Amino acid sequence: MQKSAVSTSSHFPGSHKAQVSPLPQWPLPCKYFKESHLEGPLAKGFVAITVERCKGCGFCVEFCPTHVLALSSAFNSTGYHPPHVVDADKCSGCDLCGMYCPDFAIFGARYAR
Repeated sequence: MQKSAVSTSSHFPGSHKAQVSPLPQWPLPCKYFKESHLEGPLAKGFVAITVERCKGCGFCVEFCPTHVLALSSAFNSTGYHPPHVVDADKCSGCDLCGMYCPDFAIFGARYAR
């Protein structure tokens, strides 16, 4: 819980008005981060796919919030179309693909910082 700095002047009679100092606005800009040093979007995570386990249900593709995955036109050994990574730089590593996969054929993870 944030409190504002309130000061009352008790030295002067009749001045009971509280003075409120302004609080900083959030979010504060980071002085150490400069976008000019980045040459493009950095991937925060990655996706690992076990192609032979996949049954091509497409849940991972549908529930990916950053649209990193798409179903492949190639077949695995059981005749299903497994997903493949379309744009790895957009992956956030949220692991929603792994949570929705009924066959445990895919998982996502974040890179260590």
